[in-house]
Amino acid sequence: KARTNDFRPQLKANIEFEARLAAKSPGAPVTYGIVAINTLVFIATLCAGADLLRPTGQMQINWGSNFGPYTTDGEWWRLFTSFFIHFGVLHIALNMLVLVSFGPLVERLYGGLIYLSIYLLAGIVGGLASIGWHPEVNGAGASGAIFGICGALLAQIFFRKDFPSDISRPIRRSTLIFVVWALYASLRNQ
Repeated sequence: KARTNDFRPQLKANIEFEARLAAKSPGAPVTYGIVAINTLVFIATLCAGADLLRPTGQMQINWGSNFGPYTTDGEWWRLFTSFFIHFGVLHIALNMLVLVSFGPLVERLYGGLIYLSIYLLAGIVGGLASIGWHPEVNGAGASGAIFGICGALLAQIFFRKDFPSDISRPIRRSTLIFVVWALYASLRNQ
């Protein structure tokens, strides 16, 4: 509650940092566009007969999930389509919540085009890792792409010199907590 001697310079550094981010990218259209696409695809799968709470996975396979036997048999496009498909409302809600939590900052740090490239590349790498780890599993969701976004955020926090520590500290903590929890949850379910 007491203001230290560092308060005023720290406040100025925060304001300057936020102004630089806003100048680079005033909004986060790519993040919200990705959320919209994921949501529309999820609604479309529901309209086509997917179950809201307990999906069987067949509908997701039909829509392009990363099902190893199909993907490795020439349907490589599934590496791309799979991270726009989700298994139930809880799956998409958690993925989109995390994306909206971290995505706008990362988009502003890197700019929209690089951010989108990170998202797409990380999603594809995540799909390849899923096939490599468990080729018979039906994989879908934005988790691999979101891991890439979190990694890009951590890289900025750890290596960028002008990232104010009072901003980076809570973001670093929440990002690391998410990454550890998500890795634990995914390994536990395998």
